[in-house]
Amino acid sequence: MTLTIILVFTCLVTPYRIAFSEEDDEVWTILNISIDIMFLIDMILSFISAYYTEEYELIEDRRIIAFTYLRAWFFIDFLAIFPFEKLQGSGNNNDLTGSNEMVRLVRLGRLYKVLRLIKLVRLLKLGKS
Repeated sequence: MTLTIILVFTCLVTPYRIAFSEEDDEVWTILNISIDIMFLIDMILSFISAYYTEEYELIEDRRIIAFTYLRAWFFIDFLAIFPFEKLQGSGNNNDLTGSNEMVRLVRLGRLYKVLRLIKLVRLLKLGKS
């Protein structure tokens, strides 16, 4: 449930922050780090959490779970929490306009969370069946 709230928050706030925010203040930086930590925990749990296939077969073998996660969501999840802003921030600060534009482009990667909401809606539909 916590992750669902974070997903909705991320999907609503990230486009606004990309469009209208030049720099993140300390509060937003701490909030972003906290959200990234929650998604990191979700990634770790995804490697060990059993799941149901489309045929409603429970998969509990950790190797299969890890392999399936690596093929499906791992790369997207990893890109969403990778600190691209920190890599960009280590460059030359003389061209602030170009740097701010790059940071905005890098933040677009966080919008992938919309895909997770689609996955969540699908899971909720399966629960009603």
